[in-house]
Amino acid sequence: MVVDTDEIDEKGAEGFLEQSVRKIIDEYMLDVEDPNGILYVLKRDLLDLGKLSPLMKDHLVEDISCDGAGIPVYVYHRTHGSIRSNVIFNDEDELSGFVIRLAQKCGKHISIAHPMQDATLPDGSRVQMTLSSEVTTRGSTFTIRKFRENPFSPVDIINFHTMSPEMVAYFWMAVEYGVNALISGGTASGKTSTLNAIALFIPREAKIVSIEETREINLPHPNWIPGVARSGFGDVVDGKLAGEIDMYDLMKAALRQRPEYILVGEIRGREAYVLFQAMATGHVTYSTIHADSIKSLIHRLEGEPINIPRIMLQSLDIVALQTIVRVKNKRGRRCTQIIEIIDIDPVTKE
Repeated sequence: MVVDTDEIDEKGAEGFLEQSVRKIIDEYMLDVEDPNGILYVLKRDLLDLGKLSPLMKDHLVEDISCDGAGIPVYVYHRTHGSIRSNVIFNDEDELSGFVIRLAQKCGKHISIAHPMQDATLPDGSRVQMTLSSEVTTRGSTFTIRKFRENPFSPVDIINFHTMSPEMVAYFWMAVEYGVNALISGGTASGKTSTLNAIALFIPREAKIVSIEETREINLPHPNWIPGVARSGFGDVVDGKLAGEIDMYDLMKAALRQRPEYILVGEIRGREAYVLFQAMATGHVTYSTIHADSIKSLIHRLEGEPINIPRIMLQSLDIVALQTIVRVKNKRGRRCTQIIEIIDIDPVTKE
C-alpha cells in the first residue's frame, strides 16, 4: 500500500484506509470472516492511539497517565475518580516507541537529548511526556489531559456544584461591567473550566484574544484570536531558543490587536506584568494562577519570577478561589471564596 501524504489529510485517512483494505481483500480474494474487525484494529493502531483508543473515546475519562513499563495505566474518571485500567505497556521498548509516536502525532520531537516534551494532540488534548530513564527513573512516562470538545457552560458548573447559581450570576454581572478577575487554585481544581464557562458571558461580537502555552480555552465567539506559545529550535538567542514564541511575546502582540477581552490560560512569569499593565489601561482580562489562598496568591504575584508591584495589584478586581474537595468519598471541584480587591490598607500595606 503506497500513500502520498501530500494528497491526503487526516479527515480522509480513515476512508482511504478502509478503501485500500477492501481493495486488497478483493484483489487477492482473501477469505476474511470479519473485515470490519481488521479495519478496527488497523484504524486503532495506525490512525488512533493504539491500546489507549478506548480510553480516549470515553467522554467520562478526563486524564490518562502511564508511570512506566509494566505498570497499569491510570485514568481519572469524572464519576469514580482515579482508577487503575487493564492497559499495560509490557516493556520499555514498547512504551518508548509509543511516546515517540505520541510526540510525532503532536508535531513535536522527543529524544534522549531532549527527553521532556509538552505538546497538544490534534484533538486539543494536552500531553506531557518523558522518554527513557533520563529524567524519570522508572522509564518513559506520559500524561494526557483530554480536551473537552464541548466546554463546560455556566449551567454545567452549577450542576456539578462547582459554583452556586448566585456565584455564576455574580460573574455574569462582572463580565458585563468589565471587571478583571483571576481564578486561583491548585492543580486540577477546574480553574480553566471555570474560566471558559465565565468567558461564555462575553458578548458574542466582542473582540477576544486568548493566550496559552497549550490550547485549552474553547469559545464559540467568531471574533476570537486563540494564541498559543511555540517552542524554539536551534541556537539560543537572547536567552531563549531561536524561533521561540513565549507567553510574553503573545501578550505584547495581543495588546496591538485591539482586544476588548484578554484571556490568559495561566500566568506564571513575566507575561503577568504586561497583563496587569493591560488591566491598568482599561483592557478587561481574565486568567488563572496556581495558588490555594489569597495570601499565597499575593506572594506569588509579588515574588519571582512574576514581580508585580503591590500598587499595580489594585487593577485586579476579583479573585475566585477553587479547590478539590471530598464529598461522599468522591472528589469534586468547588469555588470556596470570591474575594473583591478594594484597595491597599494605608496602615498595614496589605
